[in-house]
Amino acid sequence: MILVAKVISRLRRAWYGAGYTREHWSRAERIAYLESVVEYLTWQTRNQAALLRHLAAPMVDDLPAVRRTKESFDFQWAEIPTGRHMLDHPAFRAEATDYVSQFTGLPPEWFRGKRVVDVGCGMGRYSWALCALGADVLSMDQSDHGLRHTADACREFPSHQTLEIDLLKPLPVFEQADLVWSFGVLHHTNTYKAFRNVAPLVKPGGYLYLMIYGSRGSASAATLRRSPNGGVASPHREPGSARQAESHSHNMAAGGFQVTGDEYVHGYFDAIAPPINDLHTFQEIEGWLIEAGFVDIKRTVPSRNIHVIGRKGGTP
Repeated sequence: MILVAKVISRLRRAWYGAGYTREHWSRAERIAYLESVVEYLTWQTRNQAALLRHLAAPMVDDLPAVRRTKESFDFQWAEIPTGRHMLDHPAFRAEATDYVSQFTGLPPEWFRGKRVVDVGCGMGRYSWALCALGADVLSMDQSDHGLRHTADACREFPSHQTLEIDLLKPLPVFEQADLVWSFGVLHHTNTYKAFRNVAPLVKPGGYLYLMIYGSRGSASAATLRRSPNGGVASPHREPGSARQAESHSHNMAAGGFQVTGDEYVHGYFDAIAPPINDLHTFQEIEGWLIEAGFVDIKRTVPSRNIHVIGRKGGTP
C-alpha cells in the first residue's frame, strides 16, 4: 500500500506538474493514502513492541500486573473449574487427544512412551490428553489450585507428575523432554523471558509446541481481547477476579458476547481477566525459535492465534 501510494503520487506530479498536491486528491486517493499510513505505523509499532519485550525481559518479574495475573489464574482454577473446553465436559474429553495431534502435527502413535512437559498446565486438560496418548507427563504450573486439579484428573496414570514453578525464573531441568507443550500460557507472562526459560527443557531432536495469542490487524493488546470463538470480546475490566467473573456472566446474559452460556464463562475469563494478555506475530515467535536453535518451524493450525511447533537442532 505504501509503495502504491508513492507511485500514484509521483505519476500525478509527472502528469500534472508539481502543482498537484494532496488538496487535489480524490476521496479514494485520500483513503488509500491513509490506509497506507496506518499499515506502516502498525508495522512500526509491532517492531518497537518486539524490541521492548527483549529489553524489558530481565526487569519486569515483580510488576503489579505480573502478580495480579498470577492471582487471576489461581482464582480461575479454584472458582471456575468447569467449561466447554474443560475435562468435565464430555464432548471435550472425547476430543482432547485429537486436539493434541492436530495442534502439534504429530500422529497419535508418536506420543507413546515419550517424555512430555506440560508448561502452564492449568486444570490439566491437556496433561490428561497427553497421558491418554501414552506419554509420561510432567505438569508444571504456578497455581497450587491448578496442580491439585491436574493431579486428580491424571490419577489413573501412574507415571504422571506435577511441579510448581515460576515461568519468569529458570526452570529445573531434571531430564530434557521429547516434547514441551505450552498452550495459551506464555503470553500471560513476560512472553520472551518465559520462552527463554522453557526452551532448554527440550532435548536435541525434541519438539517445542506453543499456542500464543496472535495479533489482529491494528488491534492492540490493551484494547482488544480474544474471545473463545476467535471474535472480539469487550475490553472492559472490573477490579477483582470475583467481580470480573460476575461481570462476564452478566454481559453474556445481556448478549454482549458472540458465544453465550455458562459453559463459556471460563474461556472469556481466561481471555479478559488477566492484566497481561500480550499479542504477537508469527514472525516474532519464529525469530525466537530460530535464535534458540529450533528448526523445521511451522504453524499447525490456520487461525488468528499462533499454533507453532519447532524441532530442536542437534542429535538426540
